[in-house]
Amino acid sequence: MPSSTARPTDLLYTTGSRVILSTVAAAKKELKEIAREAERQGWRVGKTKKGHPQFFAPDGENIVTAAGTPSDHRSIDNLIARLRRYGFKWKGR
Repeated sequence: MPSSTARPTDLLYTTGSRVILSTVAAAKKELKEIAREAERQGWRVGKTKKGHPQFFAPDGENIVTAAGTPSDHRSIDNLIARLRRYGFKWKGR
């Protein structure tokens, strides 16, 4: 059972028999870390008119758009998978 300190912005999901509490703020922080690493690897990072982060591959041909506020616990993993298809290297997850 989650603690009583959970806020409305907290996400709750289960993995196996464990219940995991993850905040949107933590997901946004990880998104910023990914953006910094992408820039270090030669990617250009921008935002759409509606505020969604966009990653432009170094080859100049591929664009990956991410959720502005990752609300699904798999959204960061899915973003990393999409970036890896175009040569992004991530040692995290």
